Amino acid sequence: MASPPRTSCSSSDASLPEQPRVAAPHDSWRTYFPTSLSHFLPGKRTTPVEKDHVVWLGFEHMRWGDQGIRRLYLLVAYVRGFQVWDVTNPEDVTSVFSHDDVAVKVAKFMPLAKNACPLADVQPLLAIVAAENTSSFPRTAVKLYSLRCSKYVRLFRFRAEVLSLATNDTHLMVVVRDHIFAFEPASLENPVFSLATFPSPHESGVAALGPRWVAYPGCGPVPSVAGPRHEQPKDLSGLAK
Repeated sequence: MASPPRTSCSSSDASLPEQPRVAAPHDSWRTYFPTSLSHFLPGKRTTPVEKDHVVWLGFEHMRWGDQGIRRLYLLVAYVRGFQVWDVTNPEDVTSVFSHDDVAVKVAKFMPLAKNACPLADVQPLLAIVAAENTSSFPRTAVKLYSLRCSKYVRLFRFRAEVLSLATNDTHLMVVVRDHIFAFEPASLENPVFSLATFPSPHESGVAALGPRWVAYPGCGPVPSVAGPRHEQPKDLSGLAK
């Protein structure tokens, strides 16, 4: 099967464009909370300007830029898009990227791909799940947004609503109600593996992805473990998948 064509930005400049680094005002975070909650927030008691409500937050490490330094970013998903903040230095929190879009349920940095990947030229990428159904972005899809090109470059559709995402240095894991799917940057056309899980009882999904392990609720009953509580780990091998 022929390899998919490489995706690239229209610009011939392969380096990551300079992003605006606007220092965050001391109280700017207050404006993203509803006015009704202002009296619960620390600091000033002034009434904040009403803005989009935050629906999800997450910290992510990513090597961004020519120097390849591992930095800490805060991803903010709200009802009309998402933002990326560089919080590596608490004394210099800066806005890196902001995009107005549909309501975002969750966002995760994609693992960095090697040169053989069709999307290597448009990295870094954010994997995004929508919080509301629209014709262009249903809740059964995951979209990849290029921070280099400022546009969506790939869409994945699933048969069920996507509940959550998880990533490590090598894989993107997509969680639906009764399955999890794992993708590698170099093979985004098909998952490297999929696992049936016990149907999730809530909308956030039940699964965890570590550097080497995937934890999830299995479809069958949990094996009973007989004997004293200090059994060797080999006796518990059926509990972890």
